Amino acid sequence: MQDQDPYLDIEPLYIDEELKAFLDREVGYEGTARERLVTLQTLLFGADHLNLQYNDDRTRTAMEVFESRMGNCLSVMNLYVAAARYLNIDANYRVVEVQPTWDRKGTLVVVSEHINATGKLNPFETYIVDFTPEIAVQQMTARTIEDRQARAMYFSNLGVEQLLRGRYQEALGYLRHALWLEPQMADAWNNAGTAFNRMGNTEAAEYSYQMSIYHAPDSAAAMGNLARLYEASGEAGKAAGLRRAVAQLDRRNPYYYFEMGNLSFQDGRTALAISYYEKAIELEETEPVFYLALANVYDYQGDRLKKRQMLNAAAQALSDTSYVYVPGEQKLRILDTSTRLRSTGPMTTISLE
Repeated sequence: MQDQDPYLDIEPLYIDEELKAFLDREVGYEGTARERLVTLQTLLFGADHLNLQYNDDRTRTAMEVFESRMGNCLSVMNLYVAAARYLNIDANYRVVEVQPTWDRKGTLVVVSEHINATGKLNPFETYIVDFTPEIAVQQMTARTIEDRQARAMYFSNLGVEQLLRGRYQEALGYLRHALWLEPQMADAWNNAGTAFNRMGNTEAAEYSYQMSIYHAPDSAAAMGNLARLYEASGEAGKAAGLRRAVAQLDRRNPYYYFEMGNLSFQDGRTALAISYYEKAIELEETEPVFYLALANVYDYQGDRLKKRQMLNAAAQALSDTSYVYVPGEQKLRILDTSTRLRSTGPMTTISLE
């Protein structure tokens, strides 16, 4: 295990003197934090300014985003957080879980996290800034993270990118570093297991999957990967136990029923779709998309009354969680925190086909 950072030359939050001078000139330090934030927002995303574009070909540092004018959500947040802090605006990374997806066999395909930025403008206002194409997030899962965790996510992303290119040794180098920074990062353990498995090191793969499950006992992706490893090695009993555990997790996951409802509706099985959506709502009544999905089915059936009821329920659920940022809705949202708010809670973990 490493005892020091071998990637000190890679600093996701570093900005050079040229960029600092650019921020001084275009934003400066006059006005309130809110006014500077709005100016920064226009500078980064305005069509007549940097006009940053979404691109997920690789994860970039703040400087790489500035130079290329593009990046994925973590990359752009590297630039946003670095620039905001330079301008004396409170800024931190914030992650929110993306809705997991399943295939038609009910097998978990992908679980990921989306990252944005947040900070306090004054004692009564906070903001959330986002940069992403339309994605489906899980309500009530947002949490603020420390810079060290964000750095670990950066290297984990680099590892996944190399893994998907078939460069397993390079992937492991980045993933090991992510785990050195954040030993409890279950996604990095799972992805390291996949890299080891692809390299034929089943013992290391088994250990990595087990560590992922240890740090995230509800990690269906790691359980599924470990089950496949056991099946390939002829350990059917162990594999069956993990399959049962995954099935139990699915039965407690509202997004599983939502996805099964979507697949059923696509197949024209409307009654089954309705039952799946209703089960999803039973498990998580604050998620607006569940009600919207039901409204869509009722619209297909021509039931205007039930459609209206579901649309009203979706509107109510959305108003109840209106302080939760909806990606794609708007890039910047400023929230009034003078009233009591409920607490809320980019990273991809790979599930083998």
